[in-house]
Amino acid sequence: MSETNTPLSPNSLPPRVPGARGADPDFPRPSAGEGLEVRAHSPDTSLLSASGISLHLGERDVLREVSLSLRPGEIVGLIGPNGAGKSSFLKVLSGTWKATQGEVLLCGEPIKQYRPRELARLVAQVQQSGTLNAPFSVKDIVAMGRNPHVGRFEIEKPHDRDAVQEAMRITDTLALANRIVNRLSGGERQRVFLARALAQEPSVLLLDEPTSSLDIRHQIDIFDLVHQQAHGSGLGVIIAIHDLALAARYCDRLLLLYAGQLMAEGTPEQVLSVEYLSRAFEVNARPYKDPFTGDLKLSISTE
Repeated sequence: MSETNTPLSPNSLPPRVPGARGADPDFPRPSAGEGLEVRAHSPDTSLLSASGISLHLGERDVLREVSLSLRPGEIVGLIGPNGAGKSSFLKVLSGTWKATQGEVLLCGEPIKQYRPRELARLVAQVQQSGTLNAPFSVKDIVAMGRNPHVGRFEIEKPHDRDAVQEAMRITDTLALANRIVNRLSGGERQRVFLARALAQEPSVLLLDEPTSSLDIRHQIDIFDLVHQQAHGSGLGVIIAIHDLALAARYCDRLLLLYAGQLMAEGTPEQVLSVEYLSRAFEVNARPYKDPFTGDLKLSISTE
């Protein structure tokens, strides 16, 4: 089934880069990965798809007919200038906000049909770096990721404890287990929140500028971990990101949003072009390949 985005006016923007589309039913979900239960899906299955999403808030058109499809093991980056609609799109994709128009499918079913607990078993979120008012320990925070799997009057099972332990191991937070989360550094806190999300054992991970307040070392640590979980365990990841260099390095596909609409979609090489960057960010940019790593790099000037 194909989906089509309504492009912006030809006089204002170039045509969008075509990308993969479609949504198929969910597949069986055996255990896999490094101790965490990972839901198994066919690589060609769409874990999460959005078709023709529009969102009106008050008198503002925040999103206008934006579509997306996410496959298992794929990292899709949402880029664009401030106010482009990246965070709003994530809220619609997570089921937090209801779209004014269009439909979101999760594992082939309308997202509105899922109960909150069912939804939390499939979709995990990590927001921008923040703090918590309550003095929870790191282990308590990560254990909250098991809430969707444990009933109100149930006690945690061995697998719940194992999932928390494994999430902390792969995020390198075991040594922080008894620390109070608000006393940690920004990078340590984000690793804890990512551990909580991974403890949910989701099929889809949504990240909203998770490294915006971190130094470059901690940014790379977070992205290396996300990359490992996506490509190693089949986790589908959508991330809103401002840093175009990190987006080029870690994302398999990019969606460039501008004024609530999809300007371009495709590989980083396709989307991070001179023309698109000039129109979206009003900068002069020249993409090039790093001679040592082969990574896509950008030379940017405002002149």
